[in-house]
Amino acid sequence: MPTIDHGPHIVPPPPGPVTLVCCNTTKGPLSIAVHRAWAPIGADNFINMVESHFFSSEVPLFRALKGFLVQFGISGDPDVQQEYERRMRRGKGFLEDDPHWLPLGPPGREINGSYRFQKGYMAYAGGGKNSRGTQLIMAFDRNMYLGGGSPWEVPW
Repeated sequence: MPTIDHGPHIVPPPPGPVTLVCCNTTKGPLSIAVHRAWAPIGADNFINMVESHFFSSEVPLFRALKGFLVQFGISGDPDVQQEYERRMRRGKGFLEDDPHWLPLGPPGREINGSYRFQKGYMAYAGGGKNSRGTQLIMAFDRNMYLGGGSPWEVPW
């Protein structure tokens, strides 16, 4: 089993197994390590998206900000998007937020030179409590502002 080095964490992440999802993109392969113990609701939803072939249509990357993040998760096929929302979410609306394991608020942004959100962390984009849908963000670099204070930004 491969060893995954996340660099210095601001706090130790919850221990648990890792599921590796391998993706083909127009720019080459992308491997995503899914840590269910970090955010079980979000991780399970992502794995369901993969297993239901949500990402088999062209899923564009957008909101790509150098040194910050990239956002994605809207199916290139509107029927796939609607079917996922209907079938996989069973009409419940948005995902509930996972419990935060990172320190919240401005005092928790940086501790002893470690930032809250590490390079490569993924979380759901959202706009309020329990607002997560299919859109995801991936950090291009460690960041002190992501993952703290916004209830939907729990990395997995």
